[in-house]
Formats: sequence, structure tokens, C-alpha cells
Amino acid sequence: MVFGDIVMKKAYVVMGSDLIHHGHMNIIQEARKLGKVIVGILTDKAIMEVKSIPLLSYEQRKRIVENIKGVDEVVCQETRDYRPNLRKIKPDYVVHGDDWKKGPLKKSRDEVVEVLKEWGGELVEVPYTKGAPPTLLGRAPLFQRKTSISYKTPEKTVLRGYNLSDLAEEGYTFCDALFVLFQGRLPSENEEKMLEYETAEFLEHSMSPSAASAIAVISGRPDLPAAIASSVMTFGGAHGPGAAHGYMMNHYIDRARKEGKSLEEMGRILVEEHVNAKMPIMGLGQPQHTDGDPRAEPTHIKQEELGLSGVYLKLQRSIEKHFNEWRKSQGKSFVAVNMVGAGNTALSELGFSPNAAWCIGCVCRGFSCAAHAIYTMKKGHAWAASKREPMVQMLDLSMIKYIGPEDRPVPSQEERQDYALKQKESEEYKKWAL
Repeated sequence: MVFGDIVMKKAYVVMGSDLIHHGHMNIIQEARKLGKVIVGILTDKAIMEVKSIPLLSYEQRKRIVENIKGVDEVVCQETRDYRPNLRKIKPDYVVHGDDWKKGPLKKSRDEVVEVLKEWGGELVEVPYTKGAPPTLLGRAPLFQRKTSISYKTPEKTVLRGYNLSDLAEEGYTFCDALFVLFQGRLPSENEEKMLEYETAEFLEHSMSPSAASAIAVISGRPDLPAAIASSVMTFGGAHGPGAAHGYMMNHYIDRARKEGKSLEEMGRILVEEHVNAKMPIMGLGQPQHTDGDPRAEPTHIKQEELGLSGVYLKLQRSIEKHFNEWRKSQGKSFVAVNMVGAGNTALSELGFSPNAAWCIGCVCRGFSCAAHAIYTMKKGHAWAASKREPMVQMLDLSMIKYIGPEDRPVPSQEERQDYALKQKESEEYKKWAL
């Protein structure tokens, strides 16, 4: 802009301008003191790199800013990266609030400082306007909330302080990430092994209420997530990884501390109180594995092998012992620990709260239920029914005809690589792939 022999300097301001507030007006007024004010309006795509879809379209936001007093020109900024527009416009000044010296926008600030050096431009930072809502590229949040779980920028996703990409690059596993997510810490090697062991065991349990629900719901052909959600919703007092067992354990461990009793004695008290009140004891018995859940006792043993025995396992062992002593005195058969009792005991020992353990189990089994639903979509009839077949109880194991791969030994970790390569080369697995 030229007035006579005077060339007016250019001041560049970047705005999202989805919601204009007095902080934006202050920036424009300060830029006006420096020369011609050029405002770069972020496109919808640029805003969505760091925020959700803007309330107003780019054209609507552009029109608003064009009509603000003190704005001389409005240009399009197609990315959150200032540098392309700066090199094109070569402003004498870039004007911005001083709230980007730290946090997710610091990288953008550093880039602006470096590119301005190419022609001797200057960054002018206006003190943050008191009372202005916090913004990210001009977008004022409609509400604010705090979280200690994660945050993300265009460059990274950070979970409890750890860059998720860095965790993956360093070889940390999904189970490591679960520890970080729910506990804010990385597990020891044996803790990670225990969680890997348990989630692998809990992943699949053939025909059960959760799998049956996934199959039944997908038979109506809704979207796949509806079937998975329905399967997870079956987890409760009688099926799946409910939190009740963990809360029961916490209550009696706390009582043992307060009453000065051993965990062995508290296990006896728990059994007596539940039997006298005719209340079921969570974590014992399984209706389909009449001789005991084959996954449960090995989970106890694995916990002991890994050196992770503690108060929860001591109490659980006492419960199993005293409950079966009572059943023997009544002439009743032995009842073994089930996967809820063994699995939640291990998860509690690892530091997971009852609700966190519940969630981990739900997500873990969700993968399996998704597979059952996908298989039904691929191989089964809608409604999962036929006029030519009798109606049967869905959970009756006698109705299940397994037609998958024949029983095969599990290779050792040393054999794993060669085994997996040969398996992939044979392409036989493609018959079963979903």
C-alpha cells in the first residue's frame, strides 16, 4: 500500500475466525498500528487438522473478517503452516498473541521466526487479552474440560505423557499401552507378560452369551458395531469380566487390614457370610466347563510363576479352599475357580481397578465377538434361521458343528518365525480368513 512516497508496511495475522471475540479485535488493532493489515483465513481443511469441523464455512468466515474495521485485505491460508503464505506475501510483521510460546503451537511459532529472517521480517506478539477464551488457531471452544489421559497435535498423539508412535517404535505392545492408559505407567516385563497371557486366554470362548448376542443381532444385518456393542452389553453378574468380583475382593482385603485378620481367615469369613446370606460368590463355577474352566487354574499358576502373587491371589486361594470344604461337608461336588475369579485376581494384582479390569475384558472379548459377527455375515443366512431346520437353544453346545482348522500344536516362540512364514506361504489360512 502506497501513500504518496510512503510505502505502507504489511502486517500479517492468521485467524480461524469461527467465533470472533475481543481478543481477535485487539490483535487486529495492534496490527493496524504497524501498517496494512492482511488477515489469512484458515480453510475448513486447515482448521480440521487440529479441531473439529468449523461452525461456519470458509466463505462465511471470510465475509465476516472482510467487514471488520481495520482489516485491509483477506487471503486464504490453506494449511496451518504459515510458511507458504509468508513467502508469498513477505510481510514486514506477523502479529500473534503471546500464548503460543509453549504448547502445541510452539512449533508453528518457531517456523514463523525462522522464515521471517529470510527478508528481515519481525514477529510481534501481543500480550494475551485478559478474559479472552482460549483458542487454537482462532477457534474458541464451546466448553472446556480437563483430562489427564491424552492430548494430540497435528504431529503426535500423547498418552499419559508418552508419544504413542515412540512407544510403538521402541517395541512396546498393545498390553504395554493398556498399562499406560489405565495406570499411567509402563509395566515391568513380567507384568506385561501376565497381561498378554490373560488377554490371549480371554479373547475367545466359543458359544457364550456374548458370542450368541453378536450372532443374533448381526442376523438382522444392522451395521457391524451394533452387533459388537450388543455382545459387550451381555457382560454382567453371570457372564464375562464384571467388576463385582474385584469390588468383593477389595472389600474383604480392606476388612482384613482393619480387623487385623489374615487373608486365609478372611477367605473363610467371606465364604461363611455369602453362604449364610444365600449369595453367590463371584469367580467360582462355569456352566459349560463342568470339571472347571481349563483357563482358570493355569492363570493362577502363571501369576505365581511370574512372581506376581500378592494379597489378591492369597485371598482368592482361601476362598476356593473354604468354599469347597463347605461343599464337601454338604455332600456337594467340587467347584473350581472360573476365569472371572482367576483373571480379575491377576488384573487386581497388576494394579487395575475393578472397572478398568471390566473394560479390558470387554474390549478383549469384543474382538472375538466381532469375528463371530463377521463370520455370520459372510457364511450365514440373514435371521440365522431356515424353514428346514428345527428351532434350538442357541447356547446348546451340541448344536455347534466346528468346521475350522483341525487341532494343531502351538509353536514355541523360537519356532514362531519359521512357522508363521511357512503358514503364510501355504495360503491354507485363506480358507479361514475373515
